[in-house]
Amino acid sequence: MGDHRIARRGVPLLSAMLALALVVGCSTSQSPPPSPSPAATPSSAPPATPAPTPTRVPRPTAAPPINAIAPASDQVVVHVETWSDIAGPDLGFFVYADGSIVDARGSGLPTVRPLTDAGLARLVGYLRDSGLFTKTRSIPVPSVPHGFGMARVTFTDAGRTVSVTASNVGRDAESEALTAIAMAFLDFESWFVPADWRDGAPRTHPYLPRSSRLTVETAELPDDAWINPARELERIDWPLAVGIDSIGDPIAIPKATERTLRCVLIDGREDVQIRAALQTMPQGGLGDITLGSGWVMWQGDSLLVGLALRAFLPHETPACAADEMPPAPSLAQAPRPSLVDVLVMGLDGWTPSGSPVMVVTINPLGDEGAREVDYYADGTILVHDPAPPMLGFAVRRLSQAGQAAIADLIDSTGLLEASWSEQVPEDAEYDRMLSIILPRPNLETQGRPVSQTIILNATDRGVDRKAEAVVRLAEQLFDPAAWLPDSAFVGGRSAVSPFRPAGIEISITHREDGPFEELGQLVPARAIAWPLSGSFETFGAVDPQYAPSVVATATLTPEEAIAVLRAFAAAGAGRDGAGWSSSAAYDLAGDRPEIWFEVRLSIKGIGWL
Repeated sequence: MGDHRIARRGVPLLSAMLALALVVGCSTSQSPPPSPSPAATPSSAPPATPAPTPTRVPRPTAAPPINAIAPASDQVVVHVETWSDIAGPDLGFFVYADGSIVDARGSGLPTVRPLTDAGLARLVGYLRDSGLFTKTRSIPVPSVPHGFGMARVTFTDAGRTVSVTASNVGRDAESEALTAIAMAFLDFESWFVPADWRDGAPRTHPYLPRSSRLTVETAELPDDAWINPARELERIDWPLAVGIDSIGDPIAIPKATERTLRCVLIDGREDVQIRAALQTMPQGGLGDITLGSGWVMWQGDSLLVGLALRAFLPHETPACAADEMPPAPSLAQAPRPSLVDVLVMGLDGWTPSGSPVMVVTINPLGDEGAREVDYYADGTILVHDPAPPMLGFAVRRLSQAGQAAIADLIDSTGLLEASWSEQVPEDAEYDRMLSIILPRPNLETQGRPVSQTIILNATDRGVDRKAEAVVRLAEQLFDPAAWLPDSAFVGGRSAVSPFRPAGIEISITHREDGPFEELGQLVPARAIAWPLSGSFETFGAVDPQYAPSVVATATLTPEEAIAVLRAFAAAGAGRDGAGWSSSAAYDLAGDRPEIWFEVRLSIKGIGWL
């Protein structure tokens, strides 16, 4: 891949969902199945061949998202906020004078549910008749150590604004009444009738801002820094007339004079254009951005670029305030490679044949995750999440001489003749657990006992002679380039290539029990512009082993998987923390509240341990 720079490991993208003790809310939403796509065949190109120049994404149109709503009013009639003893307040819900209910909870873009005039009148009448909004106050809260939630409802009526705060642990009539109002904003079906909604139901729409804030910041990289070629700026077609290198005005950040941050206010049309241009770039790396999104990308091999969009609500005053700027981009916080990153980088990579015939893992104590190396019968060595300067997966290929050297090493130890695990006392001190596994694929279907899989486990505590031998063997197998000569590798020890999976497995589970409460608001399945044959709901062949559950499965080529992943990204679907270099997971709302879909994609042949 371009002069063989493959990115280092980053820190996993973490995004916390605020918990509500008051309420828990969820969103509400034949042709024969296509045959699985044939698996990709190994590339015949040498692994050290540089990848071609990144393909640019065509310039998007300026059309806003389908059914997007820009509230016509900037007058807030009702504002509902909730928080708990374990989560602070967020922006909550805003009801504007045109009937638009804007859900601004959490990070990312808000959504809109539009009321009719009659629906807005019903809401206003309900609050007037409640008798709660006579003056601004906090209703006394009983003293409880934990498990409480709070709600604040601010109501503007005839030019007079009143804010009342209460707790869900209050047992007086006023506390219960205010809590009921807050709960109604997460369960509109219990309050409004179909005629109160412009859509005839509380359907969600994308929010179209009148104004947004764009910030751009660069950070210089050291000469030996890694880059992620799948996230290079050269892959996008910047849609604005002013280039990304010069857009905006410098912003001075107190006590951070070394930062190079620029900011500019843009309109909703330009916001849409930028998001469309960046839809193939996974978001993250700049933390949670209120009402917005962040991206970390690379510009050449010398600059890391952080770009953030923050949409403003109708009643807010757009500004480039120094105290609201996102953090600076850094390699330490750059998102880990996602499945789509790995697939994009691997399009010109190497595909191993078959499944792994030996797996070596090192599990260190502490926060650092396990590392893994897979050996294949064709001489391929696949390194999961390798050490710098590699990214995601790295492929080395053993020559015949190298394969013979590995076989001789294993035979000389005599260790891999039977399973063995070191007996480690509970109070023993050690830094790493190392394992060597010789899997036997499809054991049950071949009628062989599972015990034929040979597993060696040992620690580096250094008190058992056989454990020390296992550790030495595992270390040699984990890094054969450290001791084998150049002739043992196709192209030499330094030759690495990206990994092109033989196939990507996709499973779509059709659920009829309603999504889990913690999933929150889901993107409707109908919002996915399905890029493959058939439709999302009918794709794949139903797997009978999961009956009576309906689980449709198929095997995709990397190109097909990239198209599917980008379709999900364009619709804003996904689950925070569910994107890894070998898999991705999504949850989608069906047409009815109890219908939803679980979608999983994973690289075929790995991740089975």
